[in-house]
Amino acid sequence: MNGPLVDRLARRLAARHSRRQVLEVAGKGSVVGLGATLIAPNIGAGILGTLPAFARQGQETTVTIVDFAFEPNAIEVNVGDTVTWTNTGNAPHTATADDGTFDSGTLNNGGTFSHTFATAGTVAYHCELHPDMTGTIVIAEVTAPAPYTRPNLHSPEADLESYALAVTNMKALGDDDPRSWMYQANIHGTLLDQSNWLELFYTCEHRSDFFWPWHRMELYWFEQIVRDQSGNPDWALPYWDYSDPTHQYLPEPFRDPDNPLFVAESSRAVNSRDKNSPGIDEPMFDYCPGLRQVEFGAWNRPLDRPPAPSPGAALTLETEVHDQIHGWVGGRMADGTPGLMSIVETAAQDPVFWLHHANMDRLWASWRAITQGGVSRQDPTDPIWGDTPHEFFDQTGVTINPPWQVKQVTDTTIDPLGYQYEALADNAWFETNCQPSIPIPGQDEAGGATPSATPVALMEVGTYAPEEGIDIGLDPVDVPIPLELPEAGGSLISLGGGMVVLTLDGIESAGIPAVSVEVYINVPPDQEPNFRTPYFVGVIGLFALGTGPHAEHGSSQSFDISQNLAALEASGEWAGELDVRFVSKDLDPSSLDEAGVGTPEAMGGPWVTIESISVSV
Repeated sequence: MNGPLVDRLARRLAARHSRRQVLEVAGKGSVVGLGATLIAPNIGAGILGTLPAFARQGQETTVTIVDFAFEPNAIEVNVGDTVTWTNTGNAPHTATADDGTFDSGTLNNGGTFSHTFATAGTVAYHCELHPDMTGTIVIAEVTAPAPYTRPNLHSPEADLESYALAVTNMKALGDDDPRSWMYQANIHGTLLDQSNWLELFYTCEHRSDFFWPWHRMELYWFEQIVRDQSGNPDWALPYWDYSDPTHQYLPEPFRDPDNPLFVAESSRAVNSRDKNSPGIDEPMFDYCPGLRQVEFGAWNRPLDRPPAPSPGAALTLETEVHDQIHGWVGGRMADGTPGLMSIVETAAQDPVFWLHHANMDRLWASWRAITQGGVSRQDPTDPIWGDTPHEFFDQTGVTINPPWQVKQVTDTTIDPLGYQYEALADNAWFETNCQPSIPIPGQDEAGGATPSATPVALMEVGTYAPEEGIDIGLDPVDVPIPLELPEAGGSLISLGGGMVVLTLDGIESAGIPAVSVEVYINVPPDQEPNFRTPYFVGVIGLFALGTGPHAEHGSSQSFDISQNLAALEASGEWAGELDVRFVSKDLDPSSLDEAGVGTPEAMGGPWVTIESISVSV
């Protein structure tokens, strides 16, 4: 590979990491994803060259001054377009608007002048030196097309035939074609090492504030490629709203071994369940643990993590919803190997991946649309976040130029995106289906989230860091956290001014697919852990921690336990002692049908190891 290209890629990778470091929140619990840039030995400069426009850009029109005439002397342009006059004759001339909106001054031979038109209308102009020379420009308003709609997967509008055709055609392309199925999948994650493949492989963002915009851009360009490869320019990517228990199954094409949308490397339970399955009215996947936290906690928080290590909506939705769906759909094979959706490296090889992420994108759009207490949801305000570019390939197979910046894609309904969802999510479903059996006080009662722009000084009031770490396997694990409080039985809520954060540091996964860990505090001895109680804290997300560059170092995850503690205080259950309980969950119980082969039980050893636990106020 040529040296300049290697240097450019190295600089880009370094810049990616430095941007993350700038955005990383000081203190424990701020999690920054790890990425890798994989380099192509055989890719030429052509693939990195000039690129088609990603949305309508201002166009440039040239008017030539020939002798004593403007050619053409009447032109039509759009708002935002630029007109450039070039004098090719020997006599001096000007291009001067009759209404004074522009004046080139004297243009001698070879002289040029440009003007960009910002408003619609008709402008007449002339040459001040030769008044008989006149011209006219008609400027038209550009009308943005109406947003197209991404349908629910179970809606009649979901076009799975075009999707299947596109998958077939994409798989027929060479794997080094950016439009091919494997290339698109490898942009997200790949098992190939750096000696093998291409520069934009494995650039997915996980556990960072770029998770949301990066995947939004990825989905958009994948959607454009599917349109091109299916021959259907109106195709829209469906989203799978698995929050509806009656829709926790895949349509028949995904379960038909003869259909391009089918993959064998998935949970057997998911691959066999249809709308006529017994118990279809009951949820096959318990969607509520993560979403209950979204409803009562991070749903009301800024997308980015505040200066205190309290989780924002971004990380909570990723780890507690996104990660769990990956494990549930991917599952494990009979020999214990992960299904495609279960790990980062292969997830995007499953056609369901794109439907899952369309729903996650929909949740971001839903979160931005919700206003509670007169306060709208807020994306990160740091300009570094908004200005960060990400590179993708368009439907012709070349990289978009210039790369899209995050600030361009926060609103899906306008250029350059221009799409909406059939229906957004709101809190009504969560309140109906995921309400805890013992109500947790509202966020205002618990103190609420500190605005992201407000500096917060943290004080650690308890920590537990055994030398051998904390191993979590098949059986529940209880960990008492010694607290240093001003007085026995003191209120952490009062001490923390309404914010108390539980942080797990050095989380490492053994790579066993389709498992998760629920976290509770102060579960009474006579009660089984239940996420519909105020003892439930959240779920440890393991999807991006098992293998690959995302797992090179132990991760951290924080939980805001303010409301949990407020509930315990209100019920008289708080005595100044904190006990953390970890409860392992098998997301693919269908593997138990294989006589225990390949199950977490059969694999033995800890599923997850945690270096330390701390409590801060």
